[in-house]
Amino acid sequence: MACIDRKDVLLQLLLATPSSPIKTIVDLLNTYAIIIKRPASSAVELHRLVHLAIRNHLQRQGRLSQWNQEAIAILAEKFPSASHENRSKWRRLLPLAKYALANSDSTINLAVKYAIALYEDGHFNEAEKLFVQVMGMSKTKLGADHPDTLMSMANLASTYRNQGGWDNAEKLDVQVMETSKTKLGADHPSTLTSMANLAFTWKG
Repeated sequence: MACIDRKDVLLQLLLATPSSPIKTIVDLLNTYAIIIKRPASSAVELHRLVHLAIRNHLQRQGRLSQWNQEAIAILAEKFPSASHENRSKWRRLLPLAKYALANSDSTINLAVKYAIALYEDGHFNEAEKLFVQVMGMSKTKLGADHPDTLMSMANLASTYRNQGGWDNAEKLDVQVMETSKTKLGADHPSTLTSMANLAFTWKG
């Protein structure tokens, strides 16, 4: 809990063991006023000073970065697809993901899910900045012609389109299409999708 936003921490994110179920852990922490239980019982709030103290302790031990990555991995696993049906679920995770990502510069999986959720929620400026970061990380870690990199470029192009940045969108769409043709072939579904995206950009 020290590596995500301390407010509205969903119980589904907490790790339990057979000997220490979530309810037992929560009740114990609540007894010592370390956390505040939410009325709906699906989330808790960690006391501000406790949150800060734990972070400082992990920092002194040189383990804060490790636990940041653990938290990010859990969030990435629990973060649902950014569909309309899941909107209430991923909206609750947005502040937690934002906090975790602000303390790490080396994660792609959660960043992609967070950016897509921002995009679906209409926060195009924030989504654009994150998609730019994701694209840069993907190119560095995976290569410029990796499918995940091409997807990040397509996502960024879509964000540009929604903000009226047609020239920037066109440049990215052309890159994605040409790279897809070379890497995957002209008749690959991903290539055809990239061609459709470019056509949509030209139409706009």
